Amino acid sequence: MNKSMYRAVVFFDLDGTLLDSYKRVQRSSLKALQELRANHILPVISTGRSLLMIRSIMTKTQIHTAICANGSYIQYKNEPLNIIPIPTDIIERLIKLSGQNGKALAFQTRDHIVLNRANPLTHAAYLHHSVNPTVRPDFYRTHPINFINLFTTNHGYYYVNQFKNQLTIVCNSTKCLDVTKAGVSKQLGIKILLKKLHIAGIPTYAFGDGLNDVQMFDQVDHPIAMGEGLKPCKERSEFVTDTNDRGGIFKGLAHFGLVK
Repeated sequence: MNKSMYRAVVFFDLDGTLLDSYKRVQRSSLKALQELRANHILPVISTGRSLLMIRSIMTKTQIHTAICANGSYIQYKNEPLNIIPIPTDIIERLIKLSGQNGKALAFQTRDHIVLNRANPLTHAAYLHHSVNPTVRPDFYRTHPINFINLFTTNHGYYYVNQFKNQLTIVCNSTKCLDVTKAGVSKQLGIKILLKKLHIAGIPTYAFGDGLNDVQMFDQVDHPIAMGEGLKPCKERSEFVTDTNDRGGIFKGLAHFGLVK
């Protein structure tokens, strides 16, 4: 594999970005993705969601390369490329501390989402998804866990302080925190993908709207914020496109001459 395979790489966040407010991919975005592939430009999903929760989107968009779970799982053309598990002893400490506060955890792997307990927050989180997690408190003992959702309605400062240098904890939802091994991020995922595919140095673009996209923006040549994106995202961007409901993906790609 070499740089001549692709002219550029474009990374797409999902929620609030490639997906509109109805969790659909707009027709203009699908057309743009087809044009990218025809122009030898590699489209990549870059999301906080686990692989299990984006498979239908990958089928719809025909994007088969993805950085999932905030960079902890990477695949290229439907084959695993890199997985960064969370050490078991750290998971056990997180279980203990979160349990003292009555919080639930979702353990996530390439093929599984499993809860250590269920509560109203976990029910609400998966209500509109095709995934229906089972409760298996000891699942982490027999499966390498690369990503955890900690269900809470606060910003998680307590857990950030408790797990400094052990876990990366990001508040990316009103219902839960995203938890990965320390240092893991979409930014790291991009670095690993480009290195393993031997395509570092070709032009890179990224679309995003949220806090977990800010570091990703620092890793690409051309960061593009969605029109409804958060202020930190817009401040790090080179260009602010239209919203996810008004053709923002197509317009952003057209601005840089990647589609017509």
